[in-house]
Parts: sequence; structure tokens; C-alpha cells
Amino acid sequence: MLNSTSPSFQTTIRGLLALTCLALVSGCGGGYSGPQGTVTGTVTLNGNPVEPGTLVTFIATEGFAASGIVEGGGAYTVSMPNKGSKIPAVNYKVMVSAPVVGGVSEEGDDYEKYMGSVNPDATPSGGQSAAKIPGKYSSTGTSGLSFDVTEGDNTINIELN
Repeated sequence: MLNSTSPSFQTTIRGLLALTCLALVSGCGGGYSGPQGTVTGTVTLNGNPVEPGTLVTFIATEGFAASGIVEGGGAYTVSMPNKGSKIPAVNYKVMVSAPVVGGVSEEGDDYEKYMGSVNPDATPSGGQSAAKIPGKYSSTGTSGLSFDVTEGDNTINIELN
């Protein structure tokens, strides 16, 4: 019989905790198995296509995230890292972020200042925003953009003003 102070009991508990953590990290079963859809569309600002390189990010309350980079004419397609273009068919909040040109090294004070900035219009001193997308769209909390992805092909055109 095991008691709470025996080495066997503690080893068993540690093993169970490790298995639980592994299950949580791996997603218990390899991921989402429900209905899925693809999302394509265009992003426009005041009726004009946004600049190529603009980032479109879909985030679901269930924890799913998908994103796409805008190409010519404002066209985008979202995908999930290591999963492809099919994403879970759920509701997503969406944010749209202007591209940064000129870039910044992913090290040093400038990068830390940029990534930690509370100003949604901020860009690193090494670059500048290629398109003036209003800062409210760079966060799912302020963008006001929410879309349902349904099973199959979805065309979601995003109009910013």
C-alpha cells in the first residue's frame, strides 16, 4: 500500500503530473477534429487595397490562431502554423497590422521597446509603417472585427476605415 510519504507514491504522483502536462501541451489527441474551413478574402482601407505585407490574424476564444500575409490587390489567405489552410470552423476575432519596412533586428533595446510598446501605431526606429492602418485594428480587443468561419470555403472581405 502506498502512503503520501513513500518514495513510490511520490514517483507515481510525479509521473501522473508529467503525463498530465504532456497531454495539455500536446492538445490531448493531436488537435481539433471538428468542422474546418478555409479563409480567403481582401483587406481594404477606405475602399482601397491595403499594402502587401499587411498581417491579418484570426484568434478564437478556443485558443486557435491563424494568420495570413496580404499580397497584391489586398488579397490574403489564412493558415495555421504546421497545419495548412484548413482552420477550425468557429468564431474568430480579427486584427490587421500594417507591415514594417526597413525592419529591426530581433535583438537589442529597439526591438524590446517596439515589442513592449503600448502604442499600437509604434514602429521600430529602424523602419516605418508602409500603410497607415488605424491603430485600433492592431488588436483583437479594439478592432471590432469578428467573423464566423464555417465548414468549407469562406470568403471574408475586411473593410477598414
